[in-house]
Amino acid sequence: MTGILVRLKLTLLRNGLRRSPWQVVGLVIGAVYGLGIVGMAAAGLVALRFAEAEIAHAATMVIFSIVTVGWVVLPIFVYGVDNTVDPSRFALFGLRPGQLLPGLWLAGLIGVPGVATLLVALCLIGTWSIGVLPVLAALISAVIGTLLCVLWSRSVLTWLSGMLRGRRFRDIAIVGFVVLMLAFSLGMQLVSRIGQLSPQVLLDLLHSAAAVLGWTPFGWIWGLPGAVALGHWLEVLVRLVLTAALTVGLLALWRSRLGIELTSPLDAGSGGGKVRADSFIDRLVPATPYGAVAGRTLRYWRRDPRYQVALVSLVILPVFLIVISLVNGRALNIASWSPVLIAVIGGASVGSDLAYDNSAFGLHLLSGVSGRDDRRGRVTAYLWVVTPVLVMAVIVTTAVTQAWQLLPSVLALCVVALLAGLGAGSAVSGFVPGKVKPPGSNAFSSGGGNLQSLLNLMLTSGITFVAALPTVALVVAAQFGPGWLAWIALPVAGVCGAAVLVAGIRLGGRLLDRRGPELLAAITS
Repeated sequence: MTGILVRLKLTLLRNGLRRSPWQVVGLVIGAVYGLGIVGMAAAGLVALRFAEAEIAHAATMVIFSIVTVGWVVLPIFVYGVDNTVDPSRFALFGLRPGQLLPGLWLAGLIGVPGVATLLVALCLIGTWSIGVLPVLAALISAVIGTLLCVLWSRSVLTWLSGMLRGRRFRDIAIVGFVVLMLAFSLGMQLVSRIGQLSPQVLLDLLHSAAAVLGWTPFGWIWGLPGAVALGHWLEVLVRLVLTAALTVGLLALWRSRLGIELTSPLDAGSGGGKVRADSFIDRLVPATPYGAVAGRTLRYWRRDPRYQVALVSLVILPVFLIVISLVNGRALNIASWSPVLIAVIGGASVGSDLAYDNSAFGLHLLSGVSGRDDRRGRVTAYLWVVTPVLVMAVIVTTAVTQAWQLLPSVLALCVVALLAGLGAGSAVSGFVPGKVKPPGSNAFSSGGGNLQSLLNLMLTSGITFVAALPTVALVVAAQFGPGWLAWIALPVAGVCGAAVLVAGIRLGGRLLDRRGPELLAAITS
């Protein structure tokens, strides 16, 4: 059964790659990125061979303990990205947990994360190539540690599977994942400033972190080769016993939950959602064809995880830039311009909105909705969503940075970027609708972007930049000349942005009327 499950995972992976050449490209890019990480990690771990044994011992425990924690935490937020060997899919085959468990365990190693982790872990051999026993301990630690990473991930995911399938958790996970990435980025910024500390302080921090992480369940096995190299044989024995107990415990927990998964009814999915006839969205938009399109798009922003990821990212973006400015000790005026980036992203996003519909766009064609109403409706929805976020971002960033003199310039750039971006995206999507992840897919899964999406973004951004040139010129002149030029930039931005918006809606509407079936085929292929 173990061999069958491993071959099944390989077959599903191969068939997935055959289905779309872009998945092959994505896999190649992921493999190249993974090999780059492996190469840098290998160089660092081999370099530790020439450091003192105590330093290498502490450094390897900290590094690989964090890697193990990543195996536990990250799959929770991206649950559903890889469910090719989901235990619930075997519920009808009458299999026992013991038959599936070894195969599922080894199948978890198949993929870029598993292979990259194993290769990096094997670089411990280079770190501890100072004797036969340390090398043997490093090999054992690498193999068992990698298997434990997969075991941690699989057992935790299996136990939380019931909760992870729920829609409420997915909504929370979206926010949590974006916040986690923000915290990671800020952490990397703080790490980049560690170099300013004295070597002795750095060593003290390293040993303190190793003393904590090395004796958690995530670090027991990773401290084995260092303990052997230092001749701490009691520590070696303790770590081996603890690792064995941990492995048995995780297998027992996984096996017990696996038995429940194999004997539980198949998840029929959530349903029964109702849309009230007199909801807030219905009162927000007019009872017209374009109002119906706007209302449906607004509901997408509330219900579709793909939209929620974009919205949370827009909200967190100014906070991230402010904190980065504080960490790096730069002038906070840099963060004052962050709302402009929100306007650029928010405006350009409408260019891929048609692709988010997927086959649902066929309802527009069948119901006879005009292309102009479609364009107006989507633009209206984006204005309702992005404008409040943009206003709050301008208020918060200006209040925090106290850069009130930049307020008219920031407002002018935000206005032209948002309006021109919406107009350009409305027109460009009539030529190149882009490709996104299909409805119902995990918001963090791969497979959404390709050259078509890149072309969509480049055209939209290019048109927006050209439309914003007069405003940009006035803003730049205001920074180096009389400040009143920034106030002139405001009406100029409104006129230029509105002109592109109106022209984009009209051109995009005509293109949708003429190329509707072709666009439907493009976004559903």
